[in-house]
Amino acid sequence: MSALNSIAILRARKGLSQAHLAKAAAIPCKLLKEYEAGTRLPRLDYLVGIAAALDTNIKTLANQVFPAPKLLPKFVPTRSSDPIQAEIDDLRYDLAMIENKDFLAPGDSEWMTEIRDGLYAAHERMRERDAVEFRSAAE
Repeated sequence: MSALNSIAILRARKGLSQAHLAKAAAIPCKLLKEYEAGTRLPRLDYLVGIAAALDTNIKTLANQVFPAPKLLPKFVPTRSSDPIQAEIDDLRYDLAMIENKDFLAPGDSEWMTEIRDGLYAAHERMRERDAVEFRSAAE
């Protein structure tokens, strides 16, 4: 079963035709057919409508439609024993995951800004900590 076929399976379980689901989700039927065929990925706002029409959780449906990428980004974090470095690695990974998407969903730009701000703050904390350690070692 492909990830997008999950929409077709949920639709069939509800006993809905493509036309009925498209109407209930307020999307063009042609788009729903393309989503189910796997030739197109749904926009997030359309996916919200589909989830509501299917009476299912949007997170569950989104995880089925947008599975984890098969190709990992160039940067794959390793768990550092240094908590600040581990935070930086996690933030870099999150940023790489967004940047590797074929399209940006609503809210991704704000999320990218928050991640970059978090990276900046973590780097500053690391610089401050390293400066204190350097001064302590010099004494």
